[in-house]
Amino acid sequence: MAPRGVASDASSLAGHASSAIHSAGSAAESKATSIESAVQSEATSIQSAAISKANSALAAVETGLVKVVDKVFNGIISELNLTDFYAIHISTTCQGVYKFKNGTDITPGNSSLPGKGTHEHVDSCSAHSALDPMSLVRILYWIAIVFTGAAFLLGIAGIVLTSRKVALWNIIGTAPAFCLFLLASAVTHGIALGAAKLINFVGGDVGIAGYAGHKFLTLTWSVTALLLVNMLLWTLLDWLGRAIDEKKTRQDDKVASAHEQHAGPCEYPTTKRTSIVPNGDLPQPPPEPALVELTPPSIIKLQKHPLTAPGARFHHRSILDPVKVRFVRANSAIAFPRILGMDLESESIPRLHSFAWHTGIRAEPAEKTFDLSTLLTWTDVQRLAKVYFKLVNTEFGLLDELDFTEQAATRFTSPAGQSDVDTVVLGVAAIGSFFSPDPHARETEFIFGAADILMQKSITHSPTANNVAAWILRTIYLRLCSRPHGSFLCSSITMHQAEASGLHKEMQTIAVVYPAPPTGDHKLGKTRRRLFWIARALNIILSFEYGRSRVNFDVVTTNKFSPERGSHAHQFVELADILPNDYVDREREPDPPAALGNALTKIEELQSDSAFINLLKADLAFAIYRRLWLMSLTDAKDRAESVISIGKAALAASAALLETRTPWWNVVHAPFQFLCVVLAVGTPKSLSHIQEVMALLHKIALTYDTHMCREAYNQAAALVKMSRKRKEKELDALYSGPEAALFDDPPSVGSSMGMTEAPNLDWAMDLPFDFDIFLNPSLIVSSQQGHGAAETQFNGHLGF
Repeated sequence: MAPRGVASDASSLAGHASSAIHSAGSAAESKATSIESAVQSEATSIQSAAISKANSALAAVETGLVKVVDKVFNGIISELNLTDFYAIHISTTCQGVYKFKNGTDITPGNSSLPGKGTHEHVDSCSAHSALDPMSLVRILYWIAIVFTGAAFLLGIAGIVLTSRKVALWNIIGTAPAFCLFLLASAVTHGIALGAAKLINFVGGDVGIAGYAGHKFLTLTWSVTALLLVNMLLWTLLDWLGRAIDEKKTRQDDKVASAHEQHAGPCEYPTTKRTSIVPNGDLPQPPPEPALVELTPPSIIKLQKHPLTAPGARFHHRSILDPVKVRFVRANSAIAFPRILGMDLESESIPRLHSFAWHTGIRAEPAEKTFDLSTLLTWTDVQRLAKVYFKLVNTEFGLLDELDFTEQAATRFTSPAGQSDVDTVVLGVAAIGSFFSPDPHARETEFIFGAADILMQKSITHSPTANNVAAWILRTIYLRLCSRPHGSFLCSSITMHQAEASGLHKEMQTIAVVYPAPPTGDHKLGKTRRRLFWIARALNIILSFEYGRSRVNFDVVTTNKFSPERGSHAHQFVELADILPNDYVDREREPDPPAALGNALTKIEELQSDSAFINLLKADLAFAIYRRLWLMSLTDAKDRAESVISIGKAALAASAALLETRTPWWNVVHAPFQFLCVVLAVGTPKSLSHIQEVMALLHKIALTYDTHMCREAYNQAAALVKMSRKRKEKELDALYSGPEAALFDDPPSVGSSMGMTEAPNLDWAMDLPFDFDIFLNPSLIVSSQQGHGAAETQFNGHLGF
């Protein structure tokens, strides 16, 4: 253990040594830091000096390059002799310079870009060559301008002459102008944009810029748009005119009164008219208008009026109001006030109206509200109408598919309320559903809905063309799936509706038509003819089959419609015209069986490629045979072969329709009636068809499997059984003859030609020749008799 003093000294000495070492380290570190800072400062200054020198050198090089490029650019401009701007137009190309307002030129390369105080100064313009593309565009513009001028003149004419024909000509005149301007504008726009982009791509780096002129493009596209608007406007006016023509019945009494003074009286010709007239569906030249002198009316002028002239007061003179569709004879109570006003030379002639028809104590029943879209949709109409026009309209030719589609589409844009086209839409939908493999679930509602509207319209309003068409559609539907009385009654109502609308008269044969119908309206006349003759044919055929009286008119002046490709309507009408009336007029037809026979011959001669028409031929042939059979058994037997021939063709037509599942009513009706005919004829040749007919009826019953088809087959089998039992009774009666032994002397039998054979004379015999026997061979008895008997008769007297 050391003494305390020694330890203390050692500790103090160690502390001084440590402090000295720390001070020496700090001094060394400070010196090193100072040296490093000095080195970095020197390096930084050297780098800055180097960069400054480099930048100065680069700026000098860049300035030199700019001067070189500017010199080259000015040299290129000077070498190419380029001007400040070029303007390419349709006919010419112009060039010029930019100038300040004071007239100082702006030199490219030395002056700044043109700004607000400058303007373009055109120095010269040159025309394009004939091969230049812009020349072709110019030709397009010239032709377009010519058509535009024509459209402008037609537009002025359309303002003065308000006619659908003028509107149609405006559409035709504007369409080529619009197309040409559209083509020229598109080409011009394409060339302008393409050229501008090409110039900017090629010369953008050297200061050359191109752009499309917007003023001319705006002008040419504006003209194109105006021509389109003009064409659409005339199209709209044409469509509105057509809609107004087709819906004249919806005009009120004010429209009729406003046009009263434009009545178009027309007299009957002096020659006698027949009740049936030839085809007249082709446009007829309008009659020359009568000269009207500007003198006040007088008694002499009124004497020339078709209703007031002496000798012209015939009961068949008539008046038609085509707006409210009223047709009456001149002797009608509602027509006489108007005729009287004409006779009294009144300036305000009473309109055709039921003045004082009743006391008016009760108001007329209001129309029920109806929304067509509650029964079916526009999609349903399109689907069912397609079936109708494919299968049904080809046989009857009742409707025009385009017109129907336009009216139906317009109706579905606003389906509320009532319209006369509703019944047509529902009728087409119902029949289309009947023939469709996928029938509509509300088919029955279509028929009842149409019936409600038709009955209401028939009572409260005069019929329109659509009403008559709807009655025809209803008649067809009821013939397809209802009782005979219903279809016959509907066909009769249809005829009365046709008379009420004057369809049985050509417009020019009606004494007074006011307001005057549109002259030269070929479509109106065609529609009237088609509706009348189809309605008449349906009534005649149903009446002839059902055994009822047809609806007859005293004089029919409506021409028949012309045949159309793809339609068998003209053959349907021709079949009806062949049939004679069941009412026998002894003065016109003293021999009814002969008239029926002639009709049967014409039916047999009529050739058609329609299975429905061939079945209809058979139906009518069987109806004729029934009448002949009831009148005279001899006449029925004479024409049996013709009827059976037509019936055999009907079997093939029925089988063809059965394969395609086209359920016309006579698919089952014609074979059943054919069976009745062959049983009535009763000859072995006719009865040989029973097996074929029964097999077809059985196949029909299996295909459709309905009560009507099964009933038809069962009843046919029952009739065959009845006929067989009668034949068995006849055989029993024949077999019940006496069974006594025959005598040795058999009866004489003639030759197959109905003459007795001449004797075989041997000219070599040495016997006297008997000229009496030679000249009269009938004296020779049959060779079947004994030789001894012949010798006895020859040797004795011949007592015949």
